[in-house]
Amino acid sequence: MKVLVLGDGGREHAIIWKLSRSKNIEKIYCCPGNAGITSYAECIELNNGNLDALVDFVKYEWIDLVFIGSEKFITQDAVSLFRREGCRVIGPDLKAFRLQSSRVFTHDLFKFYGIPMPEYKTFSAFLHAFDYIMLKGAPVLIKTDGRIQNAGIFQAQTVDEAIYALKQIMKEKILNDAGNHIIISEIPRGLKLSFVFLTDGNNLRHLATVRKKIANNIFSKTLMCFSQEQIIIEEIKDILNRKVISPFLDAINSEGIKFKGIFSMDLFLNDGQIFFNDINCTFDYLEAQTILPLMKTDLMDIFTAIMDERLDNIEIKMEDKMSLTTMIFSENDKNIISGIDALDEDIHVFHENTCFSNNDIV
Repeated sequence: MKVLVLGDGGREHAIIWKLSRSKNIEKIYCCPGNAGITSYAECIELNNGNLDALVDFVKYEWIDLVFIGSEKFITQDAVSLFRREGCRVIGPDLKAFRLQSSRVFTHDLFKFYGIPMPEYKTFSAFLHAFDYIMLKGAPVLIKTDGRIQNAGIFQAQTVDEAIYALKQIMKEKILNDAGNHIIISEIPRGLKLSFVFLTDGNNLRHLATVRKKIANNIFSKTLMCFSQEQIIIEEIKDILNRKVISPFLDAINSEGIKFKGIFSMDLFLNDGQIFFNDINCTFDYLEAQTILPLMKTDLMDIFTAIMDERLDNIEIKMEDKMSLTTMIFSENDKNIISGIDALDEDIHVFHENTCFSNNDIV
């Protein structure tokens, strides 16, 4: 089989690395790819963002499956384009992606269908939000309706921190129009986990659970992620099914959302209670890099089961080990990256936006 993966980040590198180990894969393409991906796939350029040319390429090369996790392509509704042309594609169309692109829409939808939520209110005016915080006090979560590079959730421990965040988001517009509407919510007590799911449009399967280390600033950038399958215990599975999975399926069916792919929900767990925090409709870049090294099942078999809508019939096995992912940044984009070959074999380095410069990786 032939596969095309769209994107240039660590998520795409991890997926392609895993697919390269599949017994069913004949050829992997990536558009546009990065320096690390070239070890496993043929990277192709997309001239002037011409998606129609990419569809023609898929047809000409008889590519069996297209995986789209990059927001750049999702926001162009590439998924719908490939579907209309009869291509098999994994990823959210714009209708499904609204669950991620509008937190206000998603919070209201999930609340209506009974997914447990902390108390929250939405605002579009700074003064109204300011008055609410002065009345409510802290700690609170402040969430922007939209998001830029997964940013937009700020945890304020004091009223001063909350007001500062409000000013940065709604007055200074540090996240541009993403902060035109905001959510202010309580912070549930308990453990915050990210639950990663697979869906074939009809069935939902829990894949793994991860914990993340977040930089506590306006941009809420994830810095570290680790996964251990045993984090989720049997007592949690029942409440997860009743309180989250079942009403989630009801919600997306009511909206006419047909979603085939991988997504995650951030949930708070505390003493038998569960609360929704956020959703990511793509295979998050750090989650992919953390989970895939633990996966024993052939990833292409899982993708095929998703496309054939038989996800409930496939056995998914994971290593009984822990995986840890951390982000390492170069001081500038001209620095040469070296020393990767000297790392232990159980350490994987997945590239984000790297390229070649005079045969060096930068």
